[in-house]
This record gives sequence, C-alpha cells and structure tokens, in this order.
Amino acid sequence: MPIIKRIDYKNIKGRDKKFNLSNKTIIHGGNGEGKTSVVDAIKLALLGEHDDLGKQGKKLLALCGGE
Repeated sequence: MPIIKRIDYKNIKGRDKKFNLSNKTIIHGGNGEGKTSVVDAIKLALLGEHDDLGKQGKKLLALCGGE
C-alpha cells in the first residue's frame, strides 16, 4: 500500500506548507491555521479534483511525478 511521506503545497486557499509525515501524524491547530487546507491538498492530489478548487490535481501530480 502506498504511503504519503511528505506534503508540499502552494496556494491552497492562499497557504503554502511543507512537512513530513510519519506513520502516525496528527494535524492540530487553532481556528484559521490551515488544518483543512492540508486535507484539501491531499484530496486534490489523490482524487485529481476538489469540490471548491476544481480539477487541478492531475496537472499537479504530473509536475510532482516528473511526467
């Protein structure tokens, strides 16, 4: 099973983040600190689309995968 080890995203809801993940990662923070943006970035990358962000994920995956 593939495992997500790192998340790098730019301009997801106006946020840029980079961080590594472990087998057990907890995303926490106060209101407006970007927890949902992390989930949105993962959803966009894995599904190729997002309800609010449109169909951008396939293009992003091609850039990240070097294709």
